[in-house]
Amino acid sequence: MKYVKLLSAMFTVWFFFLSFAAAKGPLPIWPTEEELKRMDEIGTYTVPTPPPTEKVKAPGEFDNAQGVLLRWDRGWWQGLYIDMTGAIVEHSKAYIIVANNWEQNQVENQLIAHNIPLDSVEFVIKPTNSVWIRDYGPWWIYHEDGTRGIVDWVYNRPRPQDDSIPIRLGEDWSIPVYTSSLVHTGGNFMVDGHGVGFASNLIYQENPGLTPAKIDSIMGVYMGLDTFYVFTRIYGEYTGHIDMWGKLIDDHTFMVAYYPPGDQNHNILNNHAAAIANLTNGNSILFDTVRIPSPPPYSGVYRSYTNSLIVNKLVLLPIYNHAYDSIAVRIYQERLPGYDIRTFDCSDIIQSGGAVHCITKLVMSPYAIFITHTPLLNTEDTVNPYRVEATITATMGLNGDSTFVYWDTDTSPPFNMVKLIPDTDSVNLFFGYIPAQHYGTTVYYYIYAMDTTGYYKTSPSNALYELYSFKVGEQPGIVESDKAVCRFLVRPFINPFKDKLMLSIYSDEPKTIQFCVFNITGQQIFSNSILLKKGLNIVTWNPNDGNSYSIPAGVYFYQIIAGEETNLGKVLHLK
Repeated sequence: MKYVKLLSAMFTVWFFFLSFAAAKGPLPIWPTEEELKRMDEIGTYTVPTPPPTEKVKAPGEFDNAQGVLLRWDRGWWQGLYIDMTGAIVEHSKAYIIVANNWEQNQVENQLIAHNIPLDSVEFVIKPTNSVWIRDYGPWWIYHEDGTRGIVDWVYNRPRPQDDSIPIRLGEDWSIPVYTSSLVHTGGNFMVDGHGVGFASNLIYQENPGLTPAKIDSIMGVYMGLDTFYVFTRIYGEYTGHIDMWGKLIDDHTFMVAYYPPGDQNHNILNNHAAAIANLTNGNSILFDTVRIPSPPPYSGVYRSYTNSLIVNKLVLLPIYNHAYDSIAVRIYQERLPGYDIRTFDCSDIIQSGGAVHCITKLVMSPYAIFITHTPLLNTEDTVNPYRVEATITATMGLNGDSTFVYWDTDTSPPFNMVKLIPDTDSVNLFFGYIPAQHYGTTVYYYIYAMDTTGYYKTSPSNALYELYSFKVGEQPGIVESDKAVCRFLVRPFINPFKDKLMLSIYSDEPKTIQFCVFNITGQQIFSNSILLKKGLNIVTWNPNDGNSYSIPAGVYFYQIIAGEETNLGKVLHLK
């Protein structure tokens, strides 16, 4: 199947924009005065195609990525692009779009001069109009057979080279492209990886000829959505994009910007956060909302910390030389433990309407695993084993002996392991049984699956510090906070560890704990009294901090004492 876009007069327009950029700088995220006269061109060079014929899956930003697309700026914001590329290549590939071979050579020289290896960089030579690849770049889906597809929406600017990028990439990479006539930008869409999508009502405003129900239906068939949540855009911020005030940081956690009382967006974002906290993701889990203070807008510029990028275990976080920067870093560290949080000064580029998220777009990996699981609720049953079910699919096929549920009645490893076996009556459904437990027991568990390449995924997504739980001996469905959600517990972020041991500790109320570390002989080598706040806390132990000698590599034990409650765990320290 071949997908075509009408690109009449494209090269004439390209040269016009190049000369414009050279004279006045790069195009902003909003249309220029000249472009406002040509807004009727939007969509005229688009030929729609039918949507996928089968139900597809759209991955979340936090799912496995092959790399990051960057449209390298021609002369502006060079330091930002160099710094971002250096961070990206440590975790994935960087796909850099340049105009020609000469520009590629210039970029290569800059990267080499900053000691950035080129073996994880791939150049894509394509004509473009602007840097805002988030809005015009490809959206990724997976077919039933595990192959990737690209969804292409109409870019809401009269920039034909930009709008053609998804099709051109699909042609180069031999990936089918599904083109819709819907006007829709990438900064105004996010998905939980389980069939639930989010956008602002900009998508309705820019498609006045379609009813909201029709737009929801189009999003469903092209992106495989079962549910599409649309929120009112915030006041004053020009783009209207959801990524300027909200972000899914995993499949059940939604970060929402916070403005103080008196700000015009204080009430609307409080209402959005409250509404999201009552919505469920595709695994029937209520969303957990996290508020992140945002700098007050000034000079008409909105500075957003939700305009970040997550790629594998890396977060590219924009900062603005504002007092809230350090707060934003701390919130990301607390909510994404074990992730590499990098900051990038976006004080300059935000003047043109965007930050990190706006100038990046993921290239999703051909290796993906999808786990759909509805967490077990509390139960009064103390006699029968508890059936755990999960629908599991892998784009590269599952390893024949790699689907398990790990469970225990406390949070310290090792966990008990139960094989999940295929259900012969349902395609891709796996099940296993956790043994019956005594009255009053709390059962903790997570699901694990590996594909034929060795790539694995867990549900919850970060089972190093996050687990499902249910209580035995209570009425079904009665759970703390009325939520069948993932519980944060005492977990090491990285085990083995090198520089320092980091533990995440979730506390249902403020309390004081004693944090101790012992060596293999039982000798206590560290002790500290720590006041926990309600919610997620991060505690650390640096083996060499304050010691006149080097702590050797080997096995160590940590102990957390909170009143009558004690939590023990074992970790391995590497040199």
